[in-house]
Amino acid sequence: MGFLWKQLVLPIAANALALFVTQYFLHDSGFEITRGVFGFLMVGIALGVLNTVVRPILKLVSLPLMIPSLGLIFVAINALILSFTEYIFNTMFSETFAIHFSVGNGLLSYLLAGIILGIVNMLTHVVLRV
Repeated sequence: MGFLWKQLVLPIAANALALFVTQYFLHDSGFEITRGVFGFLMVGIALGVLNTVVRPILKLVSLPLMIPSLGLIFVAINALILSFTEYIFNTMFSETFAIHFSVGNGLLSYLLAGIILGIVNMLTHVVLRV
């Protein structure tokens, strides 16, 4: 039970919290998740799956750019993961769960959302020790 709690439930809750905080700060720029807590949890699950599968590959590919960009490439990776999540969620699951997920308009919305998500996820992982 401890493994399930620490490896599955807490990361999903941390992603849902990070998405909620991101929507709070970027709601005027178009960041939106509908259907309340259920919507945040479902998008959090999709984001968690992409973070587990795609993020390590993107980190490995972008490793040569890490030093010249002073680590800012990770903000771009967060924005790219958000873009993937938005596309996959809205094309595959939006009709099934009646949830709409929108990051906003333009690259700046993705970058700001990636920064906020990264900071909130880091803080929740430190506090929860996930």
